[in-house]
Amino acid sequence: MDISKLDKNFAAEKVNEGEGVLFPATDKRFSLYGVFYDEAAEGFLRMPNEVAKKTSDGVFQLNRQTSGGRLRFSTDSSFLRIYVKWNSLDDMNHMPLSGSSSFTLTETIKGQEKFVGILRSEHNSYEGFNAEIRLSAKKEDKVRTYTLWFPLYNDVKSLALEFAEGAFVGNGAEYRKILPVLYYGSSITQGGCASRADHSYSALISKRFNVDFINLGFSGNAKAEEAISEYLASVLCSVFVYDYDHNAPDAEYLAATHERLFLQFRKAQPFTPVVFLSRPDYKEEDDSLKRREIVLKTYDHAVKAGDKNVWFVDGKTILGKEGWRECTVDGVHPTDLGFMRMANAVGKVLRSILG
Repeated sequence: MDISKLDKNFAAEKVNEGEGVLFPATDKRFSLYGVFYDEAAEGFLRMPNEVAKKTSDGVFQLNRQTSGGRLRFSTDSSFLRIYVKWNSLDDMNHMPLSGSSSFTLTETIKGQEKFVGILRSEHNSYEGFNAEIRLSAKKEDKVRTYTLWFPLYNDVKSLALEFAEGAFVGNGAEYRKILPVLYYGSSITQGGCASRADHSYSALISKRFNVDFINLGFSGNAKAEEAISEYLASVLCSVFVYDYDHNAPDAEYLAATHERLFLQFRKAQPFTPVVFLSRPDYKEEDDSLKRREIVLKTYDHAVKAGDKNVWFVDGKTILGKEGWRECTVDGVHPTDLGFMRMANAVGKVLRSILG
C-alpha cells in the first residue's frame, strides 16, 4: 500500500524543474557551516579527509556524513528547490529518513529560527533526490533569511539550490561573533535518532543561542584515537563538549583514553572551556556507574589541579526522572524528547559559559 495515495500529506511535493535559477551550494552567495566541500573526496566533509583516514576506516567513511552541516542564505524567492546527489541511501530501521537523509529548512525571525519544512528523501532515493518547498511572501518583510540543515547521516556528493528567476539571493543571518562550539562523541552526538536534522542536541543548542558549532559525532567509531585527539586539540573553539563513552569498548579503555584526550586538548588550549558528559542512557545493571566515575575522575583531577574552565554534565540525571523511558528509541538513542532534555542540560552549562 502507498500511504501517499490515501493521505496527500505523506506525499513529497512535486518538483517543477527548470523554472528558476540554479546555484551550487558552494556559491559565494551562501554561508556554509559545519561542513566543507572537498574536490578530491567529491563531496562534503566534516573534517580533513587525511585526519579521518589516519583515525580509522569507520571515521573515514562517517566523515562524509553531514551531521551539523548548515547553509545560510537570504532570499525573496517564492520557492526553494534542492537537487541532491549522494553515494547511497542511509535507510535505517530505527531512525526516520526525515532525520537521517533529508534536509530541514528554518527561517530566522527576530533572532530565532522557526521551522519551515522538510525537503524529504524517499525510501527509493538511492542516488539522491530533488525536492521543493514553498516560501512565504510577505510584502512588509520581502527578503527573508533561512538555514538549510544537512542530513544527520547521509553523505552528500553535491547540492544545488534553485530560486525563482529574478529573486534576490544572498548571505543569511550571522551567528554570534564567537568561535564555534566543538562536539565530539558517538552516534548520540551525531544525532541518532532525531526525526529532523535540526533536532540533535547540538543543533537545538545552536538554534537557542545562535552559535555556530562543529559536530564530530561518529556512530560507533568515537574512540579517542591519537589522530583524532591531535585534531580536536587543534580546532579553535569557544567550548569543547565531549562524550564518547558508548564507543569505548569497555570501561578500561575509557579510563585509558578519557583523561589523556582532555590533557592533550588542554595543553593546546589552556583556557578553552571543556564540558564532560557521561552517557545519558544510564543503567544500574551494566557498567554505566563505572564509566560515569571515570568521566567524573577526569573532571575532579582538573578541578584539583586548579582548572576553572571545566564542567561535568551527569548523564545519570540528564533525561530526568519523569518520562525518561520515552526519551530513547531503543534504550540508547534519544528521541526528539531525549535530545530536548539533553539540550536543556548541556545548554544550561553553555549559557553560564557563553552568557
